[in-house]
Amino acid sequence: MNEAAATGEITRNTVVGLGPTDVIAQNGIQVAYGANADVETNSVSNLIYSPGTYGAAGILLYGTDASTSIVNHNTMNSAQYGAVLDAVNGTAGNRVQVTTNKIYNAQFAGVGLYSDGPSDDYINVSGNNIQNTSDYDGIDACSDNNTITNNKVVNSSGESAIHLDGLCAEPDNSQSGKNNTVSGNRVTNACVGVLSGPAEGENTVGTNKYNSVQHQIVYGQDSYSCGPHHAPARHHAPKHSKGGPVPGAISPVRR
Repeated sequence: MNEAAATGEITRNTVVGLGPTDVIAQNGIQVAYGANADVETNSVSNLIYSPGTYGAAGILLYGTDASTSIVNHNTMNSAQYGAVLDAVNGTAGNRVQVTTNKIYNAQFAGVGLYSDGPSDDYINVSGNNIQNTSDYDGIDACSDNNTITNNKVVNSSGESAIHLDGLCAEPDNSQSGKNNTVSGNRVTNACVGVLSGPAEGENTVGTNKYNSVQHQIVYGQDSYSCGPHHAPARHHAPKHSKGGPVPGAISPVRR
């Protein structure tokens, strides 16, 4: 769904991608360019762009018109990104909802929240079950003013369970990953529980439960490794291709 002012409900679909392919970075379900939709109770799987220079997303919301879209109760399995929300224009009183989803075997992020241009973020990520993110983060919040609460994040051994990411480009050139609230999450088996590029005090990190986590909270860093086998450094912001072989794709590679 890619038309301005288009609205709809995307529910109870099963979307199976091609698996590893170098032809296109597929997005399973996409709501973009001014559209809005309720994306609920879908099953999306098998979305891998094999070169790894871009990432395929199970569900992508990009440039939505207002904070009326929701991503709720979906299952995403084996996509490089589970759910990505970029430039979704939420508000403090009406946050974009990402709730009660099950996300398994993502490579770059189970849930990715990104700022792309002069958008307001204000996303509520709550009650999701995110397991087995292989390279980077269970939840990557490279944006501001979000609430990340009551999620279960298991096996984010590559980097972190929750990353308050300071490397995305803000319109005023300020650091991203600020004014977020992180509390009530349960983190099991991670290199870092909460990894924050911004300094302590730039976000509200409340009480979270940690089990088999090597470092519960790390401030002032946007990349962290607990072992010798760490993925390559990533680009500071996700890139959406407007055409070519990988339309709609998201780049995980930092400079």
